[in-house]
Amino acid sequence: MTCKKLEDWLVLTTEKFLTYRKRRILIKKEKTKKRPAFVELLYTILFVVAAVMLINMFLFQNYRIPSRSMVSTLEVGDLIFVEKPMFGPEILPGTLKIPAFREVKRGEVISFESEKYAQNGPVIEFFHRFVYFITFSFANLKQDPQTHEPVVDLLIKRAIGLPGESVRIRHDTIEIRREFENTWIPEEQLINERPVPYTIASNRESNFRDFIEQSPYDRKEFYHELFYKACNGWYIPPGMFFPMGDKRDESRDARVYGPVPVSRIQGKAVFRFFPFSRAGAIY
Repeated sequence: MTCKKLEDWLVLTTEKFLTYRKRRILIKKEKTKKRPAFVELLYTILFVVAAVMLINMFLFQNYRIPSRSMVSTLEVGDLIFVEKPMFGPEILPGTLKIPAFREVKRGEVISFESEKYAQNGPVIEFFHRFVYFITFSFANLKQDPQTHEPVVDLLIKRAIGLPGESVRIRHDTIEIRREFENTWIPEEQLINERPVPYTIASNRESNFRDFIEQSPYDRKEFYHELFYKACNGWYIPPGMFFPMGDKRDESRDARVYGPVPVSRIQGKAVFRFFPFSRAGAIY
C-alpha cells in the first residue's frame, strides 16, 4: 500500500467514524426531546441517588458529632468526612463488607458500628443512610421507639488498644500492655510517640463513675464488673480493638461495652468541613 492510499484510507475511516458518532448524538438528542419533563426529572433523581450512595458506600461518608465524648478533638455539631476504602467499604449495610486493606493503628479516630447498626435490615438501612448523607447528617430517620430520640448507629472514638494488648486504669491513667510484653506503658508515653500527639480532655475515674450512672444495667453488678476490669485490665482478642473517647469522663466507650470487632469499622475520620473556622484534618 502506497503512502497516498494509506492516507486516503485513514481520511475515509475517520470521516465514517465521525459521521457515525454525530448521527448517534443526534438520535440521542431527538429521543431526549421526546421524553416528558417528569421522566427527565426522574432520570436526574435516580442519577443523584446512585451517585450519592456510591460515594457514601465506597469513598466518603459525612458524619455529625452528636456528643461531647471526643472533646476537644471534635465538638458537638462538627461535620466531618470519614474515609472508607482503607478499612473496607460495605456492599450491603450490616451484612456484606470488603476486607480491610490494613490494620487499625493506635491513635486513629475511627468510625464504627454500634451494636444496633442495621438491625432493621439492609434495605431500610440503605434508605436511612441516603437521607442521612444527602442532608449532611441533619436528618436522622432512625428513632428509639421508647424515647423517640434519634438512634446513633455509627460511633466516633479513638483507637487506644490494639489486638493482643491489654488496657487498664491506674490512678486516673490509662496504661497499655503490648502483645508479648509484661510492662504496662502509660498512654501519655505512647501519645508522644505519635507524629501528631492528641489531647485527652479529662480522665478522672470518679467523673466517669458519675457519667455511667445513666447506664441501663443493674448498678451493683455493672460497677463490680466494670471496675474489676478497669483495675485488672481488659484483654483485646485478635480481630478486635479498644476505642475510647478523648473526653474520658463523658464517653461511653469500650470500658462499658468492651473491645469492638475490627469488622465493624466503617472508616477513619480524616477531615472536618464544618464549622469553617475549624475546618481541617483530624489527628
